[in-house]
Amino acid sequence: MNYDFENYLFQKLTNIAVDCNFKDDNGNPDPVEIYVSKEQNFAKMEQFTPNTIYVVVKYLSSNIQFDAEITPIQILVLSEQNSLEKVRIIMNRFANENNWQMIIDGTTYIKQQYNSPVVLNNYVEVSYGYRSVLYVTGTLYIMEGVVDVTDVYVDKTSNSDKPYHPISFNINYSMSTNTQQTASKFIATSMKTVSTFSITMTVPMLESKLITKVINILKETRDTTANIDYDGNNPFVIEFTCGGVSISKTMRLVSAQIMTAPNQVPSLQLGFME
Repeated sequence: MNYDFENYLFQKLTNIAVDCNFKDDNGNPDPVEIYVSKEQNFAKMEQFTPNTIYVVVKYLSSNIQFDAEITPIQILVLSEQNSLEKVRIIMNRFANENNWQMIIDGTTYIKQQYNSPVVLNNYVEVSYGYRSVLYVTGTLYIMEGVVDVTDVYVDKTSNSDKPYHPISFNINYSMSTNTQQTASKFIATSMKTVSTFSITMTVPMLESKLITKVINILKETRDTTANIDYDGNNPFVIEFTCGGVSISKTMRLVSAQIMTAPNQVPSLQLGFME
């Protein structure tokens, strides 16, 4: 893999550590440093800084399928000295925020999959203190020149709105034709009479403006304060990027299916048509 994943991991973990704004028992700033390396470089280290989290990336055997390289990885994390709190917060946030997210580097597309961090050992003696070892497994799906759908927004109102991360996202374009036989040809010629554009996507049932709006339509709510009747004709502005092209569609909800069971996370399958 030519992509510098260690640098990407360093940037992500450092940003999370800064955003957490850790403080000591007296309320004073207590930041941590992040060090990321391959296992060969880490093995050569002789000194360790107490308030530094050391991250080691190990690449396992890749599998190449249809111009895509599937690379399992193991991330071993050595916590800050005599503590486990900061490293658990950082690694849990990283796994949750980046699971199934896309890295785009030129023509290289990398999808990431991570499992939750697991503590392997709480009493590793390093220098003059103790550290914990965390273990994160993941898979990198590396593809060249792939066209995919990213940055999905529904009813975006400001630049601070976060994109949705659908479990699945399907686009369908269909056309009805007027087919006429001409005297000069043996094969008939078809022209478009009407076309339709529809989107089907599945999202987790997490509290959001989209979920609230759909539930109000199911209930046929009448919001007298905002002067809105949720009668099913309410527009949804869906924006997304496909192959680097930004697309925006004003659509109507044509189907909604809530799927839940005791052994699964509730999800909502939605169908929209322009």
